[in-house]
Amino acid sequence: MRVWIDIENAPQAWFFRPLLPALRARGAETLITVRDYGEAVALLEAASERFTVVGGVAGGSRLARTAAVATRALALARFARGRGVDVAVSHGVRPHLAAAALLRIPCLTGYDYEHASKLLVHRLACEVLVPRVLLEQYLRPVGADLTKVTPYDGFKEELYLTDFSPDNAIYAALTLDPTRPIVTIRPPSFHAHYASDEGNALFFDVLVTLRRNPETQLVITARDATQRAQIASVCGGDPSVRTPERPVDGLNLIWHSDLVISGGGTMAREAALLGVPAISIFRGTPGVLDAHLESLGRLRRIRAASELNSTPIVAARAQRTLPPRRSDLVEVVVARILSHA
Repeated sequence: MRVWIDIENAPQAWFFRPLLPALRARGAETLITVRDYGEAVALLEAASERFTVVGGVAGGSRLARTAAVATRALALARFARGRGVDVAVSHGVRPHLAAAALLRIPCLTGYDYEHASKLLVHRLACEVLVPRVLLEQYLRPVGADLTKVTPYDGFKEELYLTDFSPDNAIYAALTLDPTRPIVTIRPPSFHAHYASDEGNALFFDVLVTLRRNPETQLVITARDATQRAQIASVCGGDPSVRTPERPVDGLNLIWHSDLVISGGGTMAREAALLGVPAISIFRGTPGVLDAHLESLGRLRRIRAASELNSTPIVAARAQRTLPPRRSDLVEVVVARILSHA
């Protein structure tokens, strides 16, 4: 069986990281395409995966993004034509869905944020995997067509949290002092569908607020070189600020942080699921998964940097213990993929 996997961003690279060896262990051959965006390519390189780059950063306007979807869909179709693909798999990648439809290849996909357009997802996919919370708290109440929907328990991030093992080498790698508070910050994307001036302004306000305490060490995981340069223009020369140029071991960075602040959803959920204090500065419409974590007291959303004043930041990570693991989720997803052979 030949499985074609397409990856558009870093969270998707993490999502497929445990699925790729599991598929191969079941006898499947994998073909991987990836968009050259953010850290996706570097993460695949770090995992020693073989892949083909198709497409890059899309423009900021809605028209430019729509054109980029069409252009990348055609490029993906050219890549896959004649390669004997049995099933195409992605996590909500619209160009991949369109390319698979053009080639009449069954396509399994998924998503965990309900407020981005899902018209192509439900129309073109043969099966759509979603967290059960999203099904019960959004899709079913709004009367969505559930014909193709398969729910799974938990969060997609739990796929790759299963084999996480803490390693304090992250301190030396980033020249961090383990006795001082560490705050990890993931900026919002400046190009994604949810990008907004309000969200970007909140991010920079948060930086200003946190830098007032010289004891606090900040690790800012910029999404690309352009964003890194913008951050450097604000924080350049500050010895308490780290902006790694290469992808770091994100889960270990989260685990060894005293607070994680994220402008997107993935890192905030990773922190919350690991039991690390997590704050979201996402200014788009919150998804039901983040709202669910917020209702459990595992995630906090702020709308102004001044709200950080009520958040004590102390180096208390030594008392932390790993939460229970989800060892079944990888096999659940692999079984659904292989069912389309």
